[in-house]
Amino acid sequence: MKSIHSYITEKLNIKNIDISKDNTVDLGLPSGTLWCKYNVGAKHGSTAESWYGNYFMWGDIEPADNKKCDWDNYKYAKGVWDKLTKYCPTNKTDYWGGAGKPDNILELDMQDDMANANMTGKYKLPDGEQFVELMDETNNKWITNYQDISGLNGRLFTSKTNNNTLFIPAAGDRDGDYDDYGGSNINVWSSSLMINNPRYAYLLRADRHDIYLYTYNRCAGLPVRPILS
Repeated sequence: MKSIHSYITEKLNIKNIDISKDNTVDLGLPSGTLWCKYNVGAKHGSTAESWYGNYFMWGDIEPADNKKCDWDNYKYAKGVWDKLTKYCPTNKTDYWGGAGKPDNILELDMQDDMANANMTGKYKLPDGEQFVELMDETNNKWITNYQDISGLNGRLFTSKTNNNTLFIPAAGDRDGDYDDYGGSNINVWSSSLMINNPRYAYLLRADRHDIYLYTYNRCAGLPVRPILS
């Protein structure tokens, strides 16, 4: 039987990315978390778009670059946001459309982790707390034309401990049939569900003015920045 990695590679004609430890960044974080340098699927070439990588609906391991990102096409709902079939707190029965009671799964299973499924090695999405740690333990600023690449904008995170840096591009998102806000907004999925409203999951959001933890519809297509697990 073929592995899920082989299936995805053949079916979608994408190449698994093997990011070794040499291609992660040690920011000296208290948790010891190592962040990958690039988004899943990024080619980090000479154009801004080559740094964006693939877009994924939350918990769907197949890239959504050519999909319509809406509830009709979302893997874990029956066409609408209040008919979820996975990832729903026990007390949120009004959001549940699956069999039996809500499953009370509040973090992505590894089988649904978009980084783990599309890469070789031990990689996964960061959770909400790891994004908070990234913001708290680094100084970050908005960068335009990173590495002299026209339109490659985003945030540069500089460790308060060892001065190592991490760049996250403003790859925007995919909403419905359209790619929005490339060059102006950072939206990167976490593995954490919003417990009070499980139609949403947490993400890191930033622009030239601000950076914060935010929530967004799980059916939206967003980039993924892995960590080494």
